[in-house]
Amino acid sequence: MTLNNNNIRETSVSTLDQYWHCHYGVSSMAEFDNSISIQTIGREQNRIAFVHDVFDDPDRVISRAESAEYVSKSKAYPGVRSPVDKDIAALVKSAIAAAASQLLAAEIRELAGGVHYSIVTQRPFDRRGIVQKPHFDDSKGFLMAAVLYLNRGPHGGTGFFRHRGTGFERITSDRKPFYDTVVKIEQARLARLEKTPPGSDHPCYDRIATADPVFNRMVVYPGGNLHSGDIHRFAPTPVDARSGRLTINAFLTPILPKEGRASNSV
Repeated sequence: MTLNNNNIRETSVSTLDQYWHCHYGVSSMAEFDNSISIQTIGREQNRIAFVHDVFDDPDRVISRAESAEYVSKSKAYPGVRSPVDKDIAALVKSAIAAAASQLLAAEIRELAGGVHYSIVTQRPFDRRGIVQKPHFDDSKGFLMAAVLYLNRGPHGGTGFFRHRGTGFERITSDRKPFYDTVVKIEQARLARLEKTPPGSDHPCYDRIATADPVFNRMVVYPGGNLHSGDIHRFAPTPVDARSGRLTINAFLTPILPKEGRASNSV
């Protein structure tokens, strides 16, 4: 889809649809419907979505990212981030809303959350030399996470995992206490392990699927899915939007109509 330089103050899907309809004559969510594919992964048959060819001119988006100011805000992310320009964020949210509608089999009225440019700057190992374990972003609701790949280099995509100790592939509120207990025991055992061999996954998890970093493609998945960025194992990537591992990351909670219920099939 084509970008417009005008900023957008409101972020609800209905408002965004009105904006895009006014400027382009089509609904932004409907525009993405034919660009979405769904994949079922793992034993639990959780579903993830791919939105193909998100931007008509991705290099223009990269140019915007080059001029952004980055800071390191989160210990959970091995790099730096910057808020995405409002017009780009509006388009990305519309794409996520279309994907989430298919994953949840429900109408999306609004999306709450943020969208950021992200560049990885650190190696994916802890201080003991063990690769960082897969994680989940949310266990309480229907948070949707998304990663839009805007790098052409061999920087890696996103892996999805099954926890060996519990068999869980997605963490929900009822599973979280048991999962946390098992992970705590494992962490104590890992303190006696040697460094993780380069190129290998965390020893307590099995990979069940990989979202390859296809340029200008976005993966959308429930925040409870165990996942990890496939960061280059040998050296930090350049802190550069053009040659580094640039992605657009989003964590958004869909707000459904009161009469609507999300499907558990995700």
